[in-house]
Amino acid sequence: MAALRVHAVGLLLILMQVEAVAPWNSTDMQHKLAADTKDQAQKLSDLNDAKATSWHVDSMLSGNKTILNISSEQLNKAKQGDITLAKEIKGTKDELQQAKKDELKKQTVQEESAKKVKETGDALAKAKAAVSEANANVAEKRKAYNTAKAKKEEADDNLQTTVINNPQGVAAANRNLQIKIDELASADKALSEATKHQAATAKAQESAKTAANTAFNDRSKATKDYQDAAGRVQALQKGLDGLTDKNAGPEQVIDRITDSVEKQEAIVNSIEKQSKELHEEVAAKTKAHEDISATVNKDTECVAHLWQDEANLNASTGRFKLTLDAYEAATGDAQKQLLGAAWTLKEKEISDTNALIQDQKDCAPKGITIPPQVDLPKCPAETGGGCYIFPCHPWRHATCENSKCVCGAGTCVNAEGACVSRPSPVFLESQPTELPAEPAVATTVFLAAAALVMTVFLVVRRRRASEIHMSENALG
Repeated sequence: MAALRVHAVGLLLILMQVEAVAPWNSTDMQHKLAADTKDQAQKLSDLNDAKATSWHVDSMLSGNKTILNISSEQLNKAKQGDITLAKEIKGTKDELQQAKKDELKKQTVQEESAKKVKETGDALAKAKAAVSEANANVAEKRKAYNTAKAKKEEADDNLQTTVINNPQGVAAANRNLQIKIDELASADKALSEATKHQAATAKAQESAKTAANTAFNDRSKATKDYQDAAGRVQALQKGLDGLTDKNAGPEQVIDRITDSVEKQEAIVNSIEKQSKELHEEVAAKTKAHEDISATVNKDTECVAHLWQDEANLNASTGRFKLTLDAYEAATGDAQKQLLGAAWTLKEKEISDTNALIQDQKDCAPKGITIPPQVDLPKCPAETGGGCYIFPCHPWRHATCENSKCVCGAGTCVNAEGACVSRPSPVFLESQPTELPAEPAVATTVFLAAAALVMTVFLVVRRRRASEIHMSENALG
């Protein structure tokens, strides 16, 4: 009796563990997903802004380097003095004229590439909106499917109960089951279509993203080419102005060009420093966007997992409670038969609880304390006896399964190798139970039917196990 009381206290502790599941459910996960998705959009916007600024500075750097190179060439020519001033002026004018034509052409390309960037950016924004809408639609259809599945199972169990208790109502119960089967098929089809559409929108988003990136790169190159052309025009114009200065002698021309080159070098060095800093910023924001994108993907998976865990746990908890109510109301042999059913359902509830706790640990953010998983109550079933030829010894109170004498539902083996009844499941309900998640659709009729079917199964199984009677000396 003392051992029984100790075991009952252990069961109570197990129940308290089940009830202590942290309040992190699919609704919390959806709120986190919405916040992370918003953060993802902001980080993408920040990344695009940083890229645009970096590309602009890079194009300025390229243009100013062109100015510096041409100015340096002009300085070298002025110092060498290997061509006449008139020839230099004519050559510079021709070169300047061609450079202006090239500048105009590249300006047009730049404007067209900027227009393309806007178009692909708008297309990408629409694709992202379509993906968000598709994700929401899949979530809604999955929830509808879970509801339809629960109702179909409820109708199935109700039909089995009606066959046993009310044969006159079988036809109506069967019609109701067929309706629920059709509704489940319809919900499954809708979920499948929504999932296909979700995949299509995700693929379209990737295509739009690729097009947008290509447009960004094309604009960057076009801007760089235009800045190079503009820089060339500016440098040639400065060189021509210096060459045509009638009042300037060769030494003055060299001094002016030298001063111009030194100033241009300072400008290039400054822009190079800024460009390096911006590239580092782009790299950091790229990583931030990749990290939040990975988080959003995980959030989406977690919402689906938690939904399913909560539905499973709600169903198993409801079935256990109804079976427990039936156990408390029963007496004698009926109560003994219900003991095994109650324990089987309780272990299923603990298993579903552990599945939810594991997904909570995987999905909950830092700062949310998730309790440890619940240990299943120890209940060894193998007695050590065999039944290869003869039945199990009666004193074991065991059944023969796969040539071994094992304890049936609601019993455990003791130190002597005999099957003894487990403690009353009433101990398991000594505290109020609160589910750790939003309840799924499961009605009283559905749960009562499940408990009844489980009871009938256990009764039939025990009857079959007791059909052969042998002398005690010939038993396992």
